[in-house]
Amino acid sequence: MLKSIYIKNFAIIEEVELEFSSGLNILTGETGAGKSIIVDAISIAFGERASSDLIRNGANKSIVECIFDLSNIKDKVDLSSFDEYLDGNELIIRREIPIKGNSRSFINDTPVPTSKLRELSDLLIDFLGQHEHQTLLYSSKQLRILDNFAENHSLISEYQQVLTELTELIYHLKEYNSKRDSLFDKKDDIIAKINLLNRVNPSPNEDEEINAKLKKIENAEFLSSLANELYNVVFDGDFSCYQQLHRAKKIIDNLSKYDDKFNEYDAEINSIAISLKEFSVFVKSFLDSIDFNPLEIEQLRERYSELKKIIRQFGSLENAIVARQTLRQEIELIDKFDEKIAEIKDKIVEKSRQLGNIAQKIDARRKEKSIKLSSEIVEKLKNLGIEKAQFEVSFTQSSANGFEEIFEQPCAIIEDNFYKTFSSGISHCEFLISTNPGFSVQPLKNVASGGEISRIMLAIKSIIAKADNIPLLIFDEIDTGISGKIAQKVAQEMKELSKFHQIIAITHLPQVAAAGDRNFIVEKIPLLDDTIVRSKALNAEEKVKEIAKMLSGEKISEYAIKNARELIKSVAYE
Repeated sequence: MLKSIYIKNFAIIEEVELEFSSGLNILTGETGAGKSIIVDAISIAFGERASSDLIRNGANKSIVECIFDLSNIKDKVDLSSFDEYLDGNELIIRREIPIKGNSRSFINDTPVPTSKLRELSDLLIDFLGQHEHQTLLYSSKQLRILDNFAENHSLISEYQQVLTELTELIYHLKEYNSKRDSLFDKKDDIIAKINLLNRVNPSPNEDEEINAKLKKIENAEFLSSLANELYNVVFDGDFSCYQQLHRAKKIIDNLSKYDDKFNEYDAEINSIAISLKEFSVFVKSFLDSIDFNPLEIEQLRERYSELKKIIRQFGSLENAIVARQTLRQEIELIDKFDEKIAEIKDKIVEKSRQLGNIAQKIDARRKEKSIKLSSEIVEKLKNLGIEKAQFEVSFTQSSANGFEEIFEQPCAIIEDNFYKTFSSGISHCEFLISTNPGFSVQPLKNVASGGEISRIMLAIKSIIAKADNIPLLIFDEIDTGISGKIAQKVAQEMKELSKFHQIIAITHLPQVAAAGDRNFIVEKIPLLDDTIVRSKALNAEEKVKEIAKMLSGEKISEYAIKNARELIKSVAYE
């Protein structure tokens, strides 16, 4: 519920803070006192268009702040899209309008785009009375009202699930069509690449192995000379390392006869000799491996050149090997595309028929319940003083262009007829009403009287009260053109409705004011060179006096006080 509103420097309001209760909150005051300004401030707080013209003369900016208690509505209203802003059960909405520049919007002190406030407004508030604030005048809202009344939630949920599945199928179809077109354009190039890779048939790291082999073969003569020289130096010549070491061994053996310390190096000399012999074997093996063959060199060079072409095209041999498998799969896919696309199209047709079947059930229930809703609204309007009202619900559907459209966007098929789809079915509805005898019904939005609209909305809201999840209703001009028994009926309906919704209502009717759970007086105070608006909550005695004033005028008699008390009691006991 809306706990409080704080308004500063807005229109002729200098500073006002009101704390609301659950149930029925009533704003009363003289005509032009500023009651509607408070309603306007709430609408501004929730994203209505704002301009610097709204700033009080002499001020730099206007501020409107609303505080909501979410503890009793979280299970009824889906606020999941606002999770990042919410912390606990308190929701603080603030709008600041500066003299220059754009207005600033906040949710729990976090700056947000104004569109976020409008999203919140759709979830939390219905403004009932003024045309520019009337959400119930829109066809989409009327359809939700009818679906709530018809209890279509499970059917619509089933419809939306199938609609999601159909949307995904169409997406996949478009994806396949796009990929098919792209691959067909590249088919010749893909085949050429596969043929190249099949002919060359590269192996991992083959280029590095061939490069190393070429270096060795191309330098065979030079390598052979060096290796021969190394072999002679190490092992084979009269003055090789091995022969010199052998001579050194004999000398050490003779010296050791005279000094035992030479024996300590005997093992190391033997180890060096073994290492030199092993090394000489490696060098001899290297020499034997050198084979200078011009034909082999040419073949290796040609192979290396082909591998380099592959590398330039694919980045590396490893990439080329992976690409060959991918390209083969793409060719296979091209060959199977028509088959796959036909399969998806069959699924789309089947899913469109399934969607049409559910949409039919939704429409049948809507039409059945619309008759009952119309009857109840007409009866309720009689009680609210609109005696000769007629009320109907019209339905419209939009045809789709058959198979030309069905594969482009979700459509429903019913008995081989194709229909455009919407989020909750294939139909739009429009509430039609006539409030005067002899006049045909017309769209609700065309009804001119603000008071009539408020009573019509009161009738609708009363009928769907338990199914409607909007927590706050704001009624303006609810009492235009009514009095007496009708006023009493309006008060009773509002009192009953306030069991299911918090209500803020502006009224000039004492009967409605008497029904209030919390009453506020709004007064315009003229100063020497200024005018301000003040508002405060009334205690029980002040409420009696205010209602007595509404009954008898400025001069309040004891009789008016008595009538006011009886009026309050009568509403309380209804």
